[in-house]
Amino acid sequence: MGTVALTFDTRPVPWSRSVRGDRSARRLKQDKYIQDLAMMLKLAARGKTFDGSVSVYLEFDYDRKQTQISISDNQLSRHRIKRPDIDNLSKMVLEAIEKSGLVNDDAQVSYLRAEKVE
Repeated sequence: MGTVALTFDTRPVPWSRSVRGDRSARRLKQDKYIQDLAMMLKLAARGKTFDGSVSVYLEFDYDRKQTQISISDNQLSRHRIKRPDIDNLSKMVLEAIEKSGLVNDDAQVSYLRAEKVE
């Protein structure tokens, strides 16, 4: 099994619902975040793709304003319990993983571990 790891130096952006055709500043920020993450993942992957089931490990670090995406098990002592919700943060990254071409469909993710820390 291969590994793709990435630390993305920017404040994590959560997914939020939008009305069809909505081009609000929030939606534009989300689109840019997904595009930037997808580009960075594509570069980090160096042409690698995953055809089967994949595991994804996410760490959203608000203190250092980083999103870390890796396949490794890190034990963290401090967890953030404030908004945004962790599922909304994860949705953005899963969308970027699919757009990067690492997977054909984010449904290939069979294991997801996500943490918010500060």
